[in-house]
This record gives sequence, C-alpha cells and structure tokens, in this order.
Amino acid sequence: MTVTVRVADIQDAEVLADIAGETFPLACPEPLDPQDIADHISQELSPSRFRADLAPGSGIATFVLVVDGVSAGYATLRVQRPPVPVAAARPIEILRFYIRQAFHGQQHAPVLMNALLERARSSDHDLIWLGTSVINERAKRFYAKHGFVEAGLKSFMVGSVEATDVVMVRTPV
Repeated sequence: MTVTVRVADIQDAEVLADIAGETFPLACPEPLDPQDIADHISQELSPSRFRADLAPGSGIATFVLVVDGVSAGYATLRVQRPPVPVAAARPIEILRFYIRQAFHGQQHAPVLMNALLERARSSDHDLIWLGTSVINERAKRFYAKHGFVEAGLKSFMVGSVEATDVVMVRTPV
C-alpha cells in the first residue's frame, strides 16, 4: 500500500469538492437540517470555492492524502489567529481535515496530520489550531492523540443554524 500527501493544485478542485461533499456531513452534529448541510456544501465546499482557495496568493495551502492512487482525504492550512486568547506570534489554522469514510480506521489520517505539522514547523509557525464539533468525540480524540488541547469555543453558521466548535491548539508546533 502506498500512502502519500501532496500539495493540491487547481486541477484538484473537483475531487476536493467531491471529498468535501462526502465527508462534511459525517462531521455535522445531529440537530443540523440536511438542507442546511447541503446548502453549506454547495456554498462553502464547491469546486469554484476550492479553485479560489487553490489560486496563487489565496493564503491557503491544501494537501491531498493519496492511498494507492486514490484521493482519500484532504486538509487545508491558512494563517489565521484563533478566536480564543493564545500566546502565539505566528499561528496557523487547520481549516479543514477530512478523510473519506472508506479510509477511516486505517491509520492514514496520522500521515496527513504529520504532513500538516511538518509544514507548520518548516514555515516557522509557533501554534497550530483547529475547530471541531463539540460533539464529535472521535475527532477530538484523534486531535488529542496528536498533541492538541481544548482552548475554548467558537461558533459558525451552517445554513441557518449556528454550530459550536471546540477550539483545539497545539504548541509548540
């Protein structure tokens, strides 16, 4: 089995949107309406949104997890301060981190996470952070295994519903 992580380019927009459409609903809390989830996917995780994110100068870096030639997941980094107080001069956010369900439990996610941590280190960031649903226990356990600790909460909109994420940080990177 060959597992690699590569930097995404503009030609990956369609496959990234496909992965996002498959994986985002898996991470959504139960009370969200399926139409709100579908609307969020069509607005925030569309091929055109990924093309914008992948364009030079966007400030976003996206990585594709490839398992035996199949795009199995992706993750996105952006330079962004967390919405909670932290002592960091150069924080970076894991904006998205998704693995197709068919690849869950096969130890591929740590490969993707390690690539993100290495990118943050090599770019001299002193803190890496992310948000994940307050009720997504599996994700919180995964991030904790990689050195992230809970630092607060943040809210965001999914359609017409306000969702709450726990903010998790890791320092040093």
